Amino acid sequence: MDLRIRYLDELNQINDAANFNKKRAIKRFFLLKDFENKFKPLQKVKLGKEFSHTKALEAYAQLRGVTVTTLFRWQVAYQKQGIEGLLPKYKARSKPSKFPARPRNQKMLATIAIDLNNPLKCLETLQRIIQLCRLIEPEVKTRSLFLLKRFSDESSGDCHLTLLNPLT
Repeated sequence: MDLRIRYLDELNQINDAANFNKKRAIKRFFLLKDFENKFKPLQKVKLGKEFSHTKALEAYAQLRGVTVTTLFRWQVAYQKQGIEGLLPKYKARSKPSKFPARPRNQKMLATIAIDLNNPLKCLETLQRIIQLCRLIEPEVKTRSLFLLKRFSDESSGDCHLTLLNPLT
């Protein structure tokens, strides 16, 4: 019999949960059921009088790549609250961030003052902005800094760069 049919009533209890939370809860649920219905009985037969629930839990956690503490927490939550106890619980930040949340795709605006007598001086500011910006991916940051350094090294002699349309 398919496990989803066997546990349909319990799985229906979390239908209202967000899909990404529901997937995690279902995964946790089936791990616990696998432990209770398959792994634990096999360990009882295998170890006989030396069987220990804690040791079986440790062995199963290692087998499945989950920490014992996490598996134990899921087990307790399931015993107390049923499958709803397996839904992830996200905690709110205790201290609000000083900076407003910015979506990943949003562009960051920065203003750079350009000295008309020495326009290349702004490259230092641009380099600092690129170094400090956490939104720029490391590969892009490395490549951009390399190109800026190369450009500033090549033009470090006489400055022939002029602005055709002064910025306001």
